[in-house]
Amino acid sequence: MIHHLKINYDSARKLVKTNWIDLSNVSIEGTILKGFSYSKLEAFNRKYILASALAKELGVSPNNLVEKLINIGINPISGPHIDGTPLNIFIRSSTEHLCRADIDKIEEYKTRAGRRSKSNISKCQPSSSFLPLKEAAKQLDLSPNKTAVLVQKGILIKDKTNLVNVMIDRISLLSLIHKLKSNNFIKIREAAFQLNCSLNWISKYWCNSGFLTVDNLIYWKLIPREELSEVLKLKEVYMTGAEASKLLGMRHSHITNLQKQGLIRPYYFGKTDTKIRLFKRDDVIRIKNENS
Repeated sequence: MIHHLKINYDSARKLVKTNWIDLSNVSIEGTILKGFSYSKLEAFNRKYILASALAKELGVSPNNLVEKLINIGINPISGPHIDGTPLNIFIRSSTEHLCRADIDKIEEYKTRAGRRSKSNISKCQPSSSFLPLKEAAKQLDLSPNKTAVLVQKGILIKDKTNLVNVMIDRISLLSLIHKLKSNNFIKIREAAFQLNCSLNWISKYWCNSGFLTVDNLIYWKLIPREELSEVLKLKEVYMTGAEASKLLGMRHSHITNLQKQGLIRPYYFGKTDTKIRLFKRDDVIRIKNENS
């Protein structure tokens, strides 16, 4: 257990007690006993990570690590302050891009009591929470001018007390880097590729209808992977009019003519007032086979 999850046996028992890991029947010299299943441990380890294990991986102190991560937008999905679980558990994909330097940059953060860490305040100068524009630009692999635009748009926060130099808030920079590297989001171009449509059509079909929300970060447009998965699941059963016409080898207006003739039924979906017209994939294939 310690080898696979990097936790002690007490933590392992807590995971079992809170139903995060089930015990399985194991045979030891012909006797059936309850024990930890290797496959279940591996499945847990692939998807989740405990705060204590994350601290070991990063080589940082576990003290206030959860508060530091929350301060940059990385939240546990289970823990004492969420559902009463005695252990803080994170989705592994939300922390995979982190390194020790990222944690060391978080010099000021709010504790559970809502106050900033006294230890950090006492040892840090006020300017330690900010870094020069050029350094922020280097971390983002952008020019200083482009990085300054991010400040103007409110994506990065600058030190308003410094009237001479543009100093960037470390937490806002780290939060942006986290979002860009997070597996929870996907670039809109890649999403359009997976949906087999152009950027214009992904906006017209899936964004305007409320299925996909775009986080516009000026130089990056991100879509939540969870929303994309929902659309891809819908497309397993339905297809757009453009896709249906293409499958039938006809102009785009052909599917509309079939609809007017009552030869195919349209289905309208949407989470806003703007609805998207879809057709059942099986209906389109049936018409294709009838005309072949």
